[in-house]
Amino acid sequence: MRPDDHEIHDTELSSISLPSGLRIEILYVDGEPFAMNEEPGTRDETAARSDAEMLEALDNLTICGSCGSPLVQPVDWAGHGADAWRVELRCPECEERGTTLIEDGLAEQLTLFHERARALVELSMIRLASDNAEQEIERFARALQRDLIVPEDF
Repeated sequence: MRPDDHEIHDTELSSISLPSGLRIEILYVDGEPFAMNEEPGTRDETAARSDAEMLEALDNLTICGSCGSPLVQPVDWAGHGADAWRVELRCPECEERGTTLIEDGLAEQLTLFHERARALVELSMIRLASDNAEQEIERFARALQRDLIVPEDF
């Protein structure tokens, strides 16, 4: 996907800090990740099929086979050979556990998936804390206006 210079697109920049300290920025254009090095017409059917296979493999790692929860998480990682990882997965809903071997590329995608999910949870937490603080300030201001707060309250 390459945005046309003459069209208005919904864009979002997501920044992810990996445990290794590496910081990655992902540009989403109209909800889809946008690769800055992609030129129009450079992605072929094989690449699209490879992306679809990667997404299906990612779904298989993040959706519980027992209860269907989309919250499956890696709890332990260990290198396995030169280009694979042994990953222990756990579902927080039904406590199902399993271990699988995945290639580096899929491990990278799984890490990005969970880092983005973590960033979304953090953003939600910040928004909730801000909303709560705003509501608390409004309640305090109303109480002050109504003389409901006296020196003994402090």
